[in-house]
Amino acid sequence: MKNVRRWQWLGVLALAALALPARGAEVGLTLDEAVRLALAQSKGAQLAQLKVDEAALGVKLAREQRYPRVNVLGLAGRYHEPLDVKVKAGSLTSLLDGVGTDLGLGPLSPTLGQFPATDLTLLRGERHQYLAGVSFLQPLSQQWRIGSGLAAAQAALEAASRERDRTALQIRMGVEQLYAGILLERSRERAQAARVAFLTAKLTDAENAHTVGELLDDAVLGVRAERTQAQADRLRTEQQRAKLTLQLADLIGRPGVDDLPLAGDLPERPAESLEHWLARAVQNPERVVAAAVVRQAEAGERAARQARIPDVTLFASAYWQEGQALLPARGGVAGVALNWEIFDFGRRNSEARRSVVQRRLAETNRDRLEEEAAREIRSAWQDQIYAGELIALTTQALAYRQRAAELARQAVEQGLELRTKALGAEADLRQAEADALGARLQRHIAVLRLGALTGELR
Repeated sequence: MKNVRRWQWLGVLALAALALPARGAEVGLTLDEAVRLALAQSKGAQLAQLKVDEAALGVKLAREQRYPRVNVLGLAGRYHEPLDVKVKAGSLTSLLDGVGTDLGLGPLSPTLGQFPATDLTLLRGERHQYLAGVSFLQPLSQQWRIGSGLAAAQAALEAASRERDRTALQIRMGVEQLYAGILLERSRERAQAARVAFLTAKLTDAENAHTVGELLDDAVLGVRAERTQAQADRLRTEQQRAKLTLQLADLIGRPGVDDLPLAGDLPERPAESLEHWLARAVQNPERVVAAAVVRQAEAGERAARQARIPDVTLFASAYWQEGQALLPARGGVAGVALNWEIFDFGRRNSEARRSVVQRRLAETNRDRLEEEAAREIRSAWQDQIYAGELIALTTQALAYRQRAAELARQAVEQGLELRTKALGAEADLRQAEADALGARLQRHIAVLRLGALTGELR
């Protein structure tokens, strides 16, 4: 009897060791910490943020198109020959003959000869040329197109921001699913370890009974097969847990780690009605991005129609020069410039029609994504309902298993049953705990999907 009690206490201590964390173990990784690390490590999140930065600069550039432009020109050079103003010999002969004829004297060149007789320099220029100017240009009629371009850039910024949020949401959802999966596999490992311990003790009893002739060979072989199967199940569960851990570790920047201690603090999210979730289908992250693309397409359509408006620009310019004898040393001009492409062989009409098609495509895609979000919401909500019913059943089964394990331990302590009775009840209890946890995690994942589909995941 002393040996029986000794084995009983050893079995209880072994099971307790499975449930208790090791002293001095590493602090568990919380879900929020895992999400923060994954966001910091994700190249997708970094790319999404860079696209937001790029779109923000696009808005800045589009807004700056409204403002005037000031251009400055400077020129300095040296000519091979001075820029003199000359009259070549004989170049005015025809003019001289014309004047003589008009005066009734007839052509004068036969008498006076060519005019001028030699090259004549009227103004002497310089070898060096200096020119400086400044121009001021203010778009006027282009403001409508600039406004449409600004609206398109702002819509692009919104789309990039929504895409960044969607990427972050997907990362959080992926991390939380892996986190929950690891918790479930660890619970299954504990259940299977308890079952292996039970079958090991059962095999010992069977072999002892076979030794004294109380049990046949086939019964012993059956127990051995059960234990081998339980060990294989435990190994598969351990492999699945290591696989999920590797994926989570890779996301948080710890590649190659297949055993992460977790704190096990999954957030509690309230259950809402189906109508609540369906009303928020318009907040679906993909649909929100598509809605921003629609606004961008609408701005493009307006810009295509406004391309028919003539370009009217207010301008003013001034210059300073030195080296050109015929030009004033300084001058300026101010006015309005008009540029209007009257005939373009139908190019603007084609661009306008294409912009309409692009806007319709964007609207259709937005509506499609909203309908798909509603379908997925209904599916996830149904998963939540079934998971709630499963939680009730597994919780009831767990209560029964807890009572059965307590009664089995009492029977062993009183010497009424072998320790295998308590170990078997303990294994059933661990399995019931794993089933109950699995049901809760199934509901958790369903609510997680609902939050992700409606953009309410926090």
